[in-house]
Amino acid sequence: MTEQHGQEPTEAEFWNAQIVRGYESDLEDNFDGVPISLAEASRPDPLDLVVLLHWRFRQKDGQALTTSAIWASLTEQGMLGDDDAPVTLADVQAAMDRLAADGILPMGGAE
Repeated sequence: MTEQHGQEPTEAEFWNAQIVRGYESDLEDNFDGVPISLAEASRPDPLDLVVLLHWRFRQKDGQALTTSAIWASLTEQGMLGDDDAPVTLADVQAAMDRLAADGILPMGGAE
């Protein structure tokens, strides 16, 4: 693409553009987050992603990974369900069960 800063690309340049990820060695070497794949981020139920991210951060920090521990933490942080009521333990258990059934989390989690 021959676009210069401040110039609009031609239609051909726009439609033929390629997005390339640059080298991010500093980011990768100092990464302090948790890994997540596109498939994991694209779950049909948004609660699955919330529970998965919460589970992975708790795992990284050495915290309890039980359903009730994750539920308690989510409710302390004000996590609401679809009905604007606090997320229920059953909702969190269902999300963990779906993630386990798909091989993303280990089986279990219930106390």
